[in-house]
Amino acid sequence: MNYYCNGYKISKCKLQGDERSVLRKGLRHSNFLVILFINLMITVGCSSTQTNLGADETVRPYPDYNVVLASSKPLSWNREGYKSSDKDNYLFRFSSGPKITKEIACNMVRAYGKDEIVDFLISALRERDVQSPWDLTIANEGRSLLNELFSQNLSSLKVLETYWEKRVYPATLQTEKETMAYSCSLLVAMKGSLFDKAILALQNLVKQNHFDLARVEKGTKDWSAFLKGKFFPKVSN
Repeated sequence: MNYYCNGYKISKCKLQGDERSVLRKGLRHSNFLVILFINLMITVGCSSTQTNLGADETVRPYPDYNVVLASSKPLSWNREGYKSSDKDNYLFRFSSGPKITKEIACNMVRAYGKDEIVDFLISALRERDVQSPWDLTIANEGRSLLNELFSQNLSSLKVLETYWEKRVYPATLQTEKETMAYSCSLLVAMKGSLFDKAILALQNLVKQNHFDLARVEKGTKDWSAFLKGKFFPKVSN
């Protein structure tokens, strides 16, 4: 039997840290609050279309859980840190931790998709220009600037594919019995025009907050090329 994890054939699949912390609590005590939170947050999620996929009932065992039902066979993009691009878009993969229902898992990752894009852009530029004169400006003001920009351009953010799976986790000392949970992943496309607007907005933010304009322009002019070259390999259409 072939084993898969995040779209790759492998022999092991370990839980991420956030998954362990959720499961150790037995997925208890927070059901009502999570449902209420999703009802409030889903209104700010990306505009989307969802592909209807036939369910895959093949049991796929991993060391920490069994996948007993999924929306499809494992998909090549569903792996940690996946990013790519095509002619017009930049592609991001986002995934939820284990949640009590499929709807909660998919709604939560949809609601927070644009926030994760913001965090990625800010973190990547800060890592590149650590200890630069504009580093703190990006950290302190860049997130709110990009969140506002993305909220005004939701039509340029689109969910291309959705993948979910139902997992059964074995009993532990904390849970005392088997635990069922759902995980959901999205492939999100950002239009290239919005990506370029985001980088330009950050460049202008830095220029407005520093007096040494020549130094700022020299240090920020290749931000777009840096991000595209490092994180977004081209794929065929």
